[in-house]
Amino acid sequence: MKNKKGHCRSDRHMSNFSFRIISVMHDNPLLPYFRNPYKLLKAAGLKPGQKVLEVGCGPGFFTIPAAKIVGNEGVVYAVDVHPLAIERVKEKIERGGIKNITPILTNASNTGLKRKGGTKMKWENTLMTYKICYSSLVK
Repeated sequence: MKNKKGHCRSDRHMSNFSFRIISVMHDNPLLPYFRNPYKLLKAAGLKPGQKVLEVGCGPGFFTIPAAKIVGNEGVVYAVDVHPLAIERVKEKIERGGIKNITPILTNASNTGLKRKGGTKMKWENTLMTYKICYSSLVK
């Protein structure tokens, strides 16, 4: 359903204020002690060499650990609709010298990712990082 400006609901992104609040939580150096991203990602099935689509990467709390787990033979496509999220992930990639992450500013349903032959890519793992991080709170 489109609004008056011709945008779908899913095309709108959160406000900059909301993103900054999420960043404060996810960039907190104490968070990995309570929600270890490596442990959660391995439990989600990440393995070396995989191609991973991370939907809603946010500030990259799971992005960098996912890239380290899949290693140089794997790749992580970090997708988010918020420009500040992609900007933050790019900063972390540059600061860490990481080569196997491709940040993509888009809606997850429209990544445009295709193989060289033009067919859609198949994913060994699709991360819905919000669910991975916060579903463990319910258990």
